[in-house]
Amino acid sequence: MAFSSALTFARVTPALRGHALAALIWTGGAASVPAESGNAGRLNARPLFLEAADALLELAVKPDQAPVWRFPGLVPDEVEARLRRAGVEEAQLSVLRRPEVRRVGSDGVALLPPVALLLEFRPEVRAAVYAELARSPLNPDHFGPLFLFGQPEAWLVGSDLSATQQDLVKRLRWQRGGHWRFSDVSALIQAARSAPEILAARRFMTRRQAWRLWLEPPAPAQQEAFLRHWTADERHLDTQPLLTALAAGRAGDSLELALLLPPLARERVYTYPSLRDAVAGRLPDCNWTALNFFSARPETYYLDPQPAYLELTQNYREVASPGSFGDLACFISPEGLVFHSCVVLGDGFVFTKNGEGLFAPWLIMPLRDLEAVYGDEGRRSVRYFRLKP
Repeated sequence: MAFSSALTFARVTPALRGHALAALIWTGGAASVPAESGNAGRLNARPLFLEAADALLELAVKPDQAPVWRFPGLVPDEVEARLRRAGVEEAQLSVLRRPEVRRVGSDGVALLPPVALLLEFRPEVRAAVYAELARSPLNPDHFGPLFLFGQPEAWLVGSDLSATQQDLVKRLRWQRGGHWRFSDVSALIQAARSAPEILAARRFMTRRQAWRLWLEPPAPAQQEAFLRHWTADERHLDTQPLLTALAAGRAGDSLELALLLPPLARERVYTYPSLRDAVAGRLPDCNWTALNFFSARPETYYLDPQPAYLELTQNYREVASPGSFGDLACFISPEGLVFHSCVVLGDGFVFTKNGEGLFAPWLIMPLRDLEAVYGDEGRRSVRYFRLKP
């Protein structure tokens, strides 16, 4: 099996810490979702939204101030052919031919589509056009869009976007593979009427959905299996006193799962990285996060794909799905390339960092949502690996 650190979700650029907690933690009043975890106990889950702090945004490259579509290596006729196949109508193509809209250079074509034109597109046309733009990282907000998991309207609650900007999010979101996405931060910036509204648009694109989990005590007959699961077969014994107290009814009705994570994950969950995390100009990514999960001190060499590959193939063994606490869940292509790795917690939830960069916080999220980001529409499989004794 080859191991690749080149992720398909490449938009995420570097973020904050002390590890600084996000500027906003919002639960939106959403009801808890009970989740059965068998002998591992019962989990209750509740979503929250994180946004990067403004100090972090100051470190980031500013997005385009108006929509720009880049088609590297193509000539105008080739661009038009692709847009026509996506369903763009002739009258709309004529707008894109205007000299103030179309820029042709030796390296390709750039289009500056008016927002009014974007709003004209039928949803299926927008999805097809944006999928075409997503082929190039030069269109960063299409290549790595904001995934609006769950109910897309919930992503607007508690944001600082103006009413006009919120309306644009609703009208310009696009769907692919059954999941809503948003790419038009430049349209939000263009619609802004003040500096705070520009900042709100940039902040909105750093918004990430995470989940808080609470673990309930197990039934008496399940206590042994419960302790075995959450200590990863006694590889992680630091939290055994807390787990024993919960199982014995001495810790209330439930414990937040974040308290049961190993130290590295417990320190970082729901936070963004900082520049102090950088090693040789690189920030922690998914491989670093997954392979260091049980480490007392993080090993920086997991940022290099070769040591990460050796660690996975030599010190882990493949196990059956859905895995157990501390196992690695890896998205692997038919050719054997590992495109993403994360850590199994329980009942379909994982601990993950989705990419290297400042706007990629450490999250707890459902594995099914990660499949939308890294599954390549079902072409990559999820395989599970357990640290050898």
